[in-house]
Formats: sequence, structure tokens, C-alpha cells
Amino acid sequence: MVSIEAGQGQLGLLIAVCNDVRFNKEIISRYEHELSQQGIHTHQITLDPKEPNLRAALEQVVEANTPLSHGEPSVVTVLGMEQLFFLRLGAERSAWEIFFGYSQWTREALRVFRFPVVLWVSHNLLTELSKNAPDFWSWRSGVFRFTAPPQDTTDNLIKQLPEPNTTLPEDEIPLLSITSLERLIEQKESSQERDENLGQLYYWAGVSYANQAQKG
Repeated sequence: MVSIEAGQGQLGLLIAVCNDVRFNKEIISRYEHELSQQGIHTHQITLDPKEPNLRAALEQVVEANTPLSHGEPSVVTVLGMEQLFFLRLGAERSAWEIFFGYSQWTREALRVFRFPVVLWVSHNLLTELSKNAPDFWSWRSGVFRFTAPPQDTTDNLIKQLPEPNTTLPEDEIPLLSITSLERLIEQKESSQERDENLGQLYYWAGVSYANQAQKG
């Protein structure tokens, strides 16, 4: 809140880190409500998973919103990073690589945006961003990490998954978000003991990726 309020009238790149999309939404709703009460306009944009160009997305939201184009106190929240694939899926570059490329080479062009930008990323993507877009990373005004309150244990979440090769209605896939599946896989792989649930987790992560790919 303080960073957003203090960053009015200048570009401020605030990176929010959280692996739980539902918890992200709670936090965003909370700070947008508080900011709107203080006369700060709040806007959201979702990056195109096929063409994740942050500069272009910001240009569009400025053109579409008078408060932004007139320089009124505002903040833009950038969503959709969890929809970017790190796998290439037969393409020359993955969605992550495309985002890193745009972020690295259009950094100077972001100077025209004189308002705070809150970019929501996962912990894994944060690490890759600092490695693959170092110039963009150097412009960050702050990194804020959030941990969702515990809900279900890992074993309870895994019990929600049916056996591999189970036929499910399309609207029931994925039963867990890709972010949740990746987090569970990471937890299991970091364990000293071999876990029989890893194969099941990898299977449903693959199904979830394939389902998103089919939807474009």
C-alpha cells in the first residue's frame, strides 16, 4: 500500500510473489478497495498467453481508461502469469521465454507509464525472471512475497485426484490448478524418500497443460 501510494506520478515496478491464485485475488481485492477509498484508480490487465507483451498490454489499458491517460493517481495490476507455459510445446520459444524477451528489450519503453505496476508471479517464475531478464529485474521497486494460509495438507490434496487415465468431463479438468500441481510436485521431489504419488501428479499436470493448450 505504501509503495503504491508513494509511487504515484512515476513508473514503479512492484513484484508480488505467491503460488496460490485464490489468495492472490483476496489480496488484490483488499488493496484495490483501500486504494479506491483514497481516490486512487485501480485497473487490472491479463497478459495474452500467446503474446505476453507487458508494454503492449499497458498501452492498451492506458488508451482505454481516461484516468490513466490523464495522469490521475492510479495503479495497474498485471495478472495471467500463471497461464504462461514454461514448456515450448513444439514452438520455437516457450511463453516464459517470450515474456522474458519482451521484458528485457522493451524496458526503456516502460518509462512513459508514470504509475505503479503490480506484477503477480509465482516463486519459480520470480527466480527465472531475475536470471533471464536482468535489466528488467534491475528496475524493480520492490518484491513482496505472500504465503497463503494452510488449507489442505499435501496428502489430502492428492486424494482429490482420480487415478491416471480416468475419463473426466472437460469442466472438471484440472481438479487442481497447474500452480497447485507444480507446487505438490516440487514438495514431493524435494523429499528424501521416493513417493509413489509423483507419477500421478505428473500425469495430471500433463493433462492440465494439454487442456489449456487445446483452449488456446
